[in-house]
Amino acid sequence: MTAALIVAFRRPSNLSQLIQSCLENGIERIYVHLDAPTSLLSQVETRACFRVAQSFQDRNPETIKIRRSDQNLGTAAAVINACNWVFENEEYSIILEDDCLPSDQFFDFVRDTRQFVTTSPRIFAASGTQLAPSSLTQENLSLSAYLMIWGWATSRDKWQRMFSELMNMNLETLERGSLDIAEFAYWRSGARRALQGIVDAWDIPLMLNFRINNRLVVLPNCNLITNIGSDHVAINTDSRSKFTQMPLGTYKGFTSVPSSNDALDEWIKRAVFGISWRHLLSTKLTHLYDCLVGFRSKRGPLLARLHTVHQ
Repeated sequence: MTAALIVAFRRPSNLSQLIQSCLENGIERIYVHLDAPTSLLSQVETRACFRVAQSFQDRNPETIKIRRSDQNLGTAAAVINACNWVFENEEYSIILEDDCLPSDQFFDFVRDTRQFVTTSPRIFAASGTQLAPSSLTQENLSLSAYLMIWGWATSRDKWQRMFSELMNMNLETLERGSLDIAEFAYWRSGARRALQGIVDAWDIPLMLNFRINNRLVVLPNCNLITNIGSDHVAINTDSRSKFTQMPLGTYKGFTSVPSSNDALDEWIKRAVFGISWRHLLSTKLTHLYDCLVGFRSKRGPLLARLHTVHQ
């Protein structure tokens, strides 16, 4: 394992912990992406993040690279821009946001699963997040249809395909493939809101493409990432989420190649995302509400922001 990307904003203590963890686990190149502040308070915290990163860089000049955005991109555009940056330079990389704290064994898991991501045309990532009960995860690695982005890794070619699909996404002409109509409605509605900037989320449009193209992700049999995103900085998680602060398990490697786990996927679909037939109606009501209130994103549509960054 050679590279890791850390996307940071206002959590200097977490950033310090993440960089130290990467160094202790043999990561040879660490990319730190810092979004610009939006307020006086966030200015103080983002400056603190830069000082943390710079302090580590002073001691490890060949290992740590820092990029500071000159404008606030928001979570979605910041993560996507950061991933583009790291894959300009790396063939394979870990991606960690600053609310996701990995165990040491997460790095072993990423090393073990790299071979599957780089050789299989359907496997697009490996994720260290495992939220399901042990009765469903068995003793080995699983292949899942759901991309879990709390601590994950992918290759340059797989990321470039995901990014290209995102930039060319047309929800009006998108076909649902083998997805049932309720799940297609769920992801399509979420992608619409993310693309319009109503929600500041980058993973939902990627998940839509992930699902309709029947892609897979390798998951461990136990959880290797703790998401602590219930603090004052969090925008998409809070203290009420039963999946934040999840305990870490013990990864012991694998004994056979990962295989699909239909029971696990059904659990993720229902328990994590809450997808059901009610979304045939609720997504239409959400769309109607967005139209009636005339919602306008302060940041603007996601793809427009990304085009601006790449100009």
